[in-house]
Amino acid sequence: MIISESQLRGQLAMWVVRQSPYKSAAGVDEVGELITMATKADNWIGPDDFRMRDFSSWRELEMWLRTILGEHPQLAKWSTPRAGTHDHVFVSRHHTPHPDADFIDIDALIRNIALHSWRESEAEDASNKRIDAEIATLNSLESTAAAAIEEMVRQVAEAKRMLVAVVLASGGDVIVCMGDMKASRDCAMTIGDHPQTGGKRVRVHRLSAGGVQHVDI
Repeated sequence: MIISESQLRGQLAMWVVRQSPYKSAAGVDEVGELITMATKADNWIGPDDFRMRDFSSWRELEMWLRTILGEHPQLAKWSTPRAGTHDHVFVSRHHTPHPDADFIDIDALIRNIALHSWRESEAEDASNKRIDAEIATLNSLESTAAAAIEEMVRQVAEAKRMLVAVVLASGGDVIVCMGDMKASRDCAMTIGDHPQTGGKRVRVHRLSAGGVQHVDI
C-alpha cells in the first residue's frame, strides 16, 4: 500500500491533538520534520512535496515510525504529565483526570498514525478502483453504442437502396421512391416485386393508370 509523507504528518498532527489532554500540543512541527528528514534519508519516491513509499502492511509502517520517532525528546515530553508523575488515576464517563496529571500515550499515538494512514490509503485505493471500473464500463458502453449506431446507419442506407423500386402498373411503369414516401420518376432502380426491409413488407397502393402511387411500410 502506498503511504505518503504528507499522510503521516497529517495523521501525526491529528492524533497528537486528539490524544492530548490540552486543546493543543507543542512540538508537532518538530516531530513532523523528523518524518520528512527520514523520508529523504530513506529515498522515498516522488517530489519533495509528495514523497511516497510502498509498505506491505500497516505493521511494517508502524515499525518504521517507531524506529524514526521512538527516541525523540519531544515524545518523552508528550508522555510525561506536567504534574511530573505517572500515578494511576481514576477515569470514567463522568470523570477524567486533571490535564496536568494526564499525558499522551506514545505507543497508541504511533499505532494510530500507522493504522489510520493505512486505512486512508486503502479507502483511496478502493475509490480509484471503483472509478477505473466505472470508466471501463462507460468506455465499453460507448463502444457498443458506436457500433450499434454504425450498424443502424448501415441498415438505413441499405433500406434506402431497397426502398427505391419500380413496380408494374396498368398503363405502364410507375417509378416509386420511398425516401420521402412519395412517388417519383427520378429513381433509378428497377425491380419487379415489393422489396422487404427490416422485417416489414412494403405495401404499394396503386391508383389509376399513369397516376401517382404512395407506399406504406
